[in-house]
Amino acid sequence: MLRIRFLSLLITLLVISPLVISVGGEIDVSVRVLPNMPRPRYNHTSVRTGERIYVFGGTADGTTSLAISEALDPKANEWTELPNMSIPRMRHTASYMEALGRIIIVGGFQGGGHPSLFRHFMGDGNISLSSCEFFDVETERFTEAPPLETGRFWHNTHLLPNGSLLVMGGLNVTSGTLSSCELFDGKGWRVFPSLPIPLARFASCVYPDGSILVAGGHNGTVKVGSRRAFLFEPSRGEWREVSPMNRGRGYPGFCYLPGHGFLVSGGFSMPGMDDHTSAEIYIRETDKWVMTGNMSFPRHAHGSVVTADGRVMVAGGSNCETGMCHSGMEIYDPVKNEWENIGSFIVARKWGTVTSTPDGDAVVIGGRACNYATGRSELVLFSDVSSVETDTFLRDLCLGTMFLSIFLILPAALVWKMRRLEGFD
Repeated sequence: MLRIRFLSLLITLLVISPLVISVGGEIDVSVRVLPNMPRPRYNHTSVRTGERIYVFGGTADGTTSLAISEALDPKANEWTELPNMSIPRMRHTASYMEALGRIIIVGGFQGGGHPSLFRHFMGDGNISLSSCEFFDVETERFTEAPPLETGRFWHNTHLLPNGSLLVMGGLNVTSGTLSSCELFDGKGWRVFPSLPIPLARFASCVYPDGSILVAGGHNGTVKVGSRRAFLFEPSRGEWREVSPMNRGRGYPGFCYLPGHGFLVSGGFSMPGMDDHTSAEIYIRETDKWVMTGNMSFPRHAHGSVVTADGRVMVAGGSNCETGMCHSGMEIYDPVKNEWENIGSFIVARKWGTVTSTPDGDAVVIGGRACNYATGRSELVLFSDVSSVETDTFLRDLCLGTMFLSIFLILPAALVWKMRRLEGFD
């Protein structure tokens, strides 16, 4: 029994050591394991104000929406449990409205099933929420906010330069995919010009002049990514179609890069095909989409965040064709127009959140690890890797353990095995 345990430990060390030391490459990066989120879940939403990252709602089983809320302080290395929201919800959004000093939680979903297509979520008991609520970051209390005109989930929200909040598209259990948009001015909602076509799980950004770009997504009837793109310019007061993307992309990653353009990465294509490894960037001045180098892995439902030095990190996600989740992280350099692997975090996941810190690092929170909800939280450090003494020690320890296992312990175990076969034990 002792020998069996010894061999099990040996195998574990051989497997884990390469995973722990995998973070790195040409880009100086490290991963610090943070305390687990108290209640594992996915399809939640995260938003940062100051040093704290607030996490609202989600689901642990894909059927039951949650009202729970928590806050993470990565520097203090601790979670704080907060009061529950008034309504359980998943697949909602949360945005910090600085002028109000409050976070507004918008819409969401209650019910069962994975709502990829309209037919998946139109059953009895499924609800697309129109309700909204405020969370005051000073008092840590929830209060009712004016409701949307149309309930929705998997929608996109953006704060505009004037401080108002724009909600676009999404899914509704009665109407299907939505083209309608609504604008919240801090007091109430009003109608905003609708998208030219109904869209859900699309890419979008707001330019400094208040113009809005929308690209990709799908129509809720078939799981095929769209190539089409639309631009809203405040001076025109309406949407107009711009050049389409080179690939149709549903549920892609996206980030606006000042001085470079709008990056859209990965996304699902169509049934029976892998997700995209490709990415492209929209140059507004020329109305053209320019292909970047490819990512290493096909993925959709991944997180994207801009680092302090103006690059983009993508993390996690899934491949629709295989259903497998990713733990890999990659970074896009807009100057080189290239992608580079920067290692892996510990738990592969999709439907988690990736949130930037004030230092330009990134925090990965929760998600679905292919067959279960995880509360794992990890901090990806770009700004000051030298400060992560514990991670450096752990990586060096595992590296030494791996070499010790390969060159000393493993040969000794083989000799023991041969001697036993020859009758010496």
